[in-house]
Amino acid sequence: MEFPDVSGDPLIDAAARQESRDRVLPLMEKAADKAAQAARLDDTWQPLATAFNRGAELASTTLELGDLRSTQLDGDYSDPTAADKDSQLDERRTKLINRLDEPSITGECRKTTGS
Repeated sequence: MEFPDVSGDPLIDAAARQESRDRVLPLMEKAADKAAQAARLDDTWQPLATAFNRGAELASTTLELGDLRSTQLDGDYSDPTAADKDSQLDERRTKLINRLDEPSITGECRKTTGS
Protein backbone atom coordinates (compact mmCIF):
# COMPACT_ATOMS: atom_id res chain seq x y z
CA MET A 1 0.00 0.00 0.00
CA GLU A 2 1.42 3.36 -1.00
CA PHE A 3 0.55 6.46 0.99
CA PRO A 4 0.24 9.80 -0.84
CA ASP A 5 2.46 12.71 0.09
CA VAL A 6 0.73 15.64 1.73
CA SER A 7 2.14 19.08 1.17
CA GLY A 8 2.28 21.11 4.36
CA ASP A 9 2.10 20.29 8.04
CA PRO A 10 -1.31 18.89 9.05
CA LEU A 11 -0.85 20.33 12.52
CA ILE A 12 -0.84 23.94 11.25
CA ASP A 13 -2.09 23.86 7.64
CA ALA A 14 -5.86 23.47 7.09
CA ALA A 15 -5.43 22.30 3.47
CA ALA A 16 -2.93 19.65 4.54
CA ARG A 17 -5.32 18.50 7.29
CA GLN A 18 -8.15 18.15 4.80
CA GLU A 19 -5.96 16.29 2.32
CA SER A 20 -4.75 13.99 5.10
CA ARG A 21 -8.32 13.41 6.27
CA ASP A 22 -9.49 12.64 2.71
CA ARG A 23 -6.57 10.61 1.35
CA VAL A 24 -4.05 9.48 3.96
CA LEU A 25 -6.07 8.61 7.06
CA PRO A 26 -8.43 6.21 5.23
CA LEU A 27 -5.42 4.34 3.83
CA MET A 28 -3.78 4.18 7.26
CA GLU A 29 -6.99 2.84 8.78
CA LYS A 30 -7.28 0.28 5.97
CA ALA A 31 -3.67 -0.86 6.56
CA ALA A 32 -4.34 -1.15 10.30
CA ASP A 33 -7.48 -3.18 9.60
CA LYS A 34 -5.67 -5.52 7.18
CA ALA A 35 -2.83 -6.03 9.66
CA ALA A 36 -5.36 -6.77 12.42
CA GLN A 37 -7.03 -9.35 10.17
CA ALA A 38 -3.65 -10.97 9.53
CA ALA A 39 -2.87 -10.91 13.27
CA ARG A 40 -6.09 -12.79 14.00
CA LEU A 41 -4.92 -15.53 11.64
CA ASP A 42 -1.26 -15.53 12.67
CA ASP A 43 -0.11 -13.84 15.87
CA THR A 44 3.31 -13.01 14.43
CA TRP A 45 1.52 -10.10 12.70
CA GLN A 46 0.36 -8.60 16.01
CA PRO A 47 3.28 -6.16 16.46
CA LEU A 48 2.78 -4.81 12.94
CA ALA A 49 -0.97 -4.50 13.54
CA THR A 50 -0.27 -2.62 16.77
CA ALA A 51 2.16 -0.27 15.02
CA PHE A 52 -0.30 0.46 12.19
CA ASN A 53 -3.09 1.05 14.68
CA ARG A 54 -0.95 3.46 16.69
CA GLY A 55 0.08 5.27 13.50
CA ALA A 56 -3.55 5.73 12.46
CA GLU A 57 -4.45 6.91 15.96
CA LEU A 58 -1.52 9.35 15.89
CA ALA A 59 -2.67 10.76 12.54
CA SER A 60 -6.23 11.15 13.79
CA THR A 61 -5.07 12.84 17.01
CA THR A 62 -2.81 15.20 15.03
CA LEU A 63 -5.71 16.19 12.79
CA GLU A 64 -7.98 16.77 15.80
CA LEU A 65 -5.31 18.86 17.53
CA GLY A 66 -4.70 20.86 14.34
CA ASP A 67 -8.43 21.54 13.99
CA LEU A 68 -8.57 22.72 17.59
CA ARG A 69 -5.49 24.92 17.27
CA SER A 70 -6.93 26.56 14.16
CA THR A 71 -9.59 28.10 16.43
CA GLN A 72 -7.01 30.05 18.45
CA LEU A 73 -6.99 33.82 18.28
CA ASP A 74 -3.56 35.39 18.73
CA GLY A 75 -2.21 32.14 20.16
CA ASP A 76 -4.94 31.84 22.82
CA TYR A 77 -8.28 30.11 23.14
CA SER A 78 -11.35 32.14 24.05
CA ASP A 79 -12.86 29.04 25.69
CA PRO A 80 -10.91 27.72 28.71
CA THR A 81 -12.06 24.15 28.03
CA ALA A 82 -10.34 24.33 24.63
CA ALA A 83 -6.99 24.97 26.34
CA ASP A 84 -7.53 21.89 28.50
CA LYS A 85 -8.47 19.80 25.47
CA ASP A 86 -5.37 21.09 23.63
CA SER A 87 -3.20 19.98 26.53
CA GLN A 88 -4.83 16.55 26.63
CA LEU A 89 -4.54 16.01 22.87
CA ASP A 90 -0.93 17.18 22.85
CA GLU A 91 -0.08 14.81 25.70
CA ARG A 92 -1.84 11.93 23.94
CA ARG A 93 -0.04 12.73 20.69
CA THR A 94 3.35 12.80 22.45
CA LYS A 95 2.65 9.44 24.11
CA LEU A 96 1.66 7.93 20.76
CA ILE A 97 4.84 9.22 19.13
CA ASN A 98 6.93 7.72 21.93
CA ARG A 99 5.05 4.42 21.80
CA LEU A 100 5.72 4.04 18.07
CA ASP A 101 9.41 3.65 18.91
CA GLU A 102 8.98 1.10 21.68
CA PRO A 103 11.52 -1.71 21.25
CA SER A 104 8.77 -4.30 21.64
CA ILE A 105 7.02 -2.92 18.55
CA THR A 106 9.95 -2.02 16.29
CA GLY A 107 11.94 -5.13 17.17
CA GLU A 108 9.03 -7.46 16.61
CA CYS A 109 8.11 -5.77 13.32
CA ARG A 110 11.66 -6.15 12.06
CA LYS A 111 11.74 -9.80 13.16
CA THR A 112 8.41 -10.44 11.43
CA THR A 113 9.57 -8.89 8.17
CA GLY A 114 12.99 -10.53 8.39
CA SER A 115 15.03 -7.30 8.34
